[in-house]
Amino acid sequence: MEITNRKDQVDLARLRSGYHPKLQSYQNILRPDETDPTCPRCKDGEDTVDHWLQECSAASAAKMKYFGSVKLGHEILAKEPRKAIALAKVTIFGAPADESQ
Repeated sequence: MEITNRKDQVDLARLRSGYHPKLQSYQNILRPDETDPTCPRCKDGEDTVDHWLQECSAASAAKMKYFGSVKLGHEILAKEPRKAIALAKVTIFGAPADESQ
């Protein structure tokens, strides 16, 4: 099912590109002297989309809830966009996910 909410569409496009303002790795590109690229959730690894989908232990429970796996590939951003946004909301954006996703 497609995402019709404009904000979610923009967030998904930014995640697909790897340049979302909520990711510390992107903030580090913009402000290298002020921002640490380390993942703020698990404190282990650089906060990138790859890390979030495949390695971030702090997102493991949510990944299991939405996808049934802790190691996800980028294809979930295209194949399961509503679930991917729900995952991002609870793990990256710090907002409650819309359970209708």
